[in-house]
Amino acid sequence: AQNGKLVYTRGFGYADIAKQEVAHAGTVFRLASVSKPITAALMMRLVEQNILSLDQPSRSYVPELPQHHTHTVRQLFKHQAGIRHYRGSKRGDDCIVPNNPDWKDSSSTQYPTATEATKLFRNDPLMFSPGARSCYTTHGYTVLGAAMERAAKIPFVTLVNREITQKLNLPTLQLELLNQPHPERATLYRTKDNINDPNVPSAWDNISWKGPGGGMIASSADLARFGVKLSDGSFLSKQKREELWKTTLSFSGAQNGAHSHLRVYFNEGLVIAVLSNQQIELDKDDPEKDESGPGTLASTIASIIRK
Repeated sequence: AQNGKLVYTRGFGYADIAKQEVAHAGTVFRLASVSKPITAALMMRLVEQNILSLDQPSRSYVPELPQHHTHTVRQLFKHQAGIRHYRGSKRGDDCIVPNNPDWKDSSSTQYPTATEATKLFRNDPLMFSPGARSCYTTHGYTVLGAAMERAAKIPFVTLVNREITQKLNLPTLQLELLNQPHPERATLYRTKDNINDPNVPSAWDNISWKGPGGGMIASSADLARFGVKLSDGSFLSKQKREELWKTTLSFSGAQNGAHSHLRVYFNEGLVIAVLSNQQIELDKDDPEKDESGPGTLASTIASIIRK
């Protein structure tokens, strides 16, 4: 999108290989961690509406958190709260705890709210004192979503639907609901072991445990439109948006059956959204490893347009 308008939308390959359904601009993909900047923008919208305060203790909104959760809302979205990331992967990140992976532990549990999903990890010790440093954590965004839904007095899934899906008229941008599949959703694929065999279908898994940080879906067209809404000030004031991103938003995501990227150049009115229904799994010990295929494509597109 450029200067507030979609200028190029296209799908490549298949949304479903077996059915020979081709991908198009309206095909719905998992956003994976690209959910995080959407949640952050929604958080700042609540701040702008005087519904949420960034410097309030997280426990003031989510009293179910044990007393050792002394972080603030601001520390949650900055990844400075000390809350751990996933278990069981090997990304060289000391906020990851070895043990059975969360994505296996929680796949059978449907969490109706972000607050309920904090049960998965909220009793675990913090990895460091809040504010001491930064450490990337999807679970931290689950707590952020819990604080947001408590402040807004509606479940996080309803909050996203009200403030983004409906108010911005982005019908595909929503939380994924396993029991209510979107009719345009792409089938999930994953490359396992052999990069030359990329068409291994992957079973749908329950990602309700990480909605705010990795559980959203959208078409590439609606994701690009969301970037436009961020850029033109219709979702957030420039002042509040700049508390999150000054000139550029660039974020990638990867999870089962998905690779995603969103890039927004605010001063240039340029938005690039690239989504895929294939996760290239080159590291068997790290199913969320992002090889940044969509990010690389977005960078190439940006370099051509911004010459």
